[in-house]
Amino acid sequence: MVKTLEELVNKEINDLIDKRISIFDPKDNASKVLGELKQTDRYEAVVSSGSKVGIITVRDLLDIDQPSQTRLEGFWRPLTPVSPNVTLGSVASILIKSNIRALPILETKKVTGIISQNELINSLLGVEELKKINVKDHLKAPVISLDVSEKVSQARRIMLEKGFSHIPITQSEKLVGIITAKDIVHAFITPIEKISVGSRVTQKVNKFPGNVKGVMDSNPCTVNIKASIFDVVNEMIEYNKSACVIVDDTNSVLGVITPRELLPLIAISSLDNELPVYILGLSKEDFIEKSIVEEKVRKIVTKNLKIHPDIAEVSIKIKKQQASGDRARYKITARVISPSERFSVDAEDWGLIEVFDKLLNNLDDKLKQNKRDPKKRFRRKPIG
Repeated sequence: MVKTLEELVNKEINDLIDKRISIFDPKDNASKVLGELKQTDRYEAVVSSGSKVGIITVRDLLDIDQPSQTRLEGFWRPLTPVSPNVTLGSVASILIKSNIRALPILETKKVTGIISQNELINSLLGVEELKKINVKDHLKAPVISLDVSEKVSQARRIMLEKGFSHIPITQSEKLVGIITAKDIVHAFITPIEKISVGSRVTQKVNKFPGNVKGVMDSNPCTVNIKASIFDVVNEMIEYNKSACVIVDDTNSVLGVITPRELLPLIAISSLDNELPVYILGLSKEDFIEKSIVEEKVRKIVTKNLKIHPDIAEVSIKIKKQQASGDRARYKITARVISPSERFSVDAEDWGLIEVFDKLLNNLDDKLKQNKRDPKKRFRRKPIG
């Protein structure tokens, strides 16, 4: 059982992966995803098109009025999937840097699950170190709240404009509930199966009637500003809440903590002595996350530090050789440099993820091979 934050950062995610997934096509209607999310009580679903894989979230669906007539294309986000042996610290860092909630899991070129910020936060349950961290150091503040008399449509507008998924609800400036994107989506955005006689499909209808009071969660997760992060994590997990409202002694709202505010606790820090990894030639059209590759390269080098203790940097150059339909063939070269040696490894394949996997295997083999062949060590030529 993991006892410390340091252990969590280096723990692999394979035990946390949620495999209760269906894979959707961008041409599928949003109503299909709605049913999946409601059945699994998930916030994210997997979308795949050719070699591209990504996710669509509940908040993405918040902007859809007629899901049975709206395709997913244009609403989902292609992402670079990760393997089950990536660490929690690496995934947390990627989620923070890319401002996303979840990543698909890829095993032998097949999507087998999803890892989200919720799974990462669940791993914090029972970590004693969290008792020493006060909520005031991690809460999001100031926070937008709405009076209980406000319209649901107003809450939806704020969520879409500000990128929020949670809004505390107050009455006489005291907390009485919370409304989430999931509450609104599952309450109002439903497939239109029948159209009454005489009505027109293009007719504008108010899809979000009523006040927030009728939709909000009247039993929100709350902790006092004097509480610890340990209390927040345990409350959120025990009561299955996606956010915790921080209040003072009079029950006035001071801030909110969501999984987004907790991720830095297990994210990999950017240390000054971190091995420099430079990746050149990666375009916006190449759906692969640089930080994933960088972390994998560092992991391989770290594993071989006893053999090569003075490696200074690794540079990776990507060259697209040819394209065929939706596929492209790549050649990638990695150069390893240290004061005493230099060497390079290459890999070629169709698909960027596939060629990177080959490159990393070749790099690992090369580092091990050089242990047995000291004659290949680099020597500087004398000047003059």
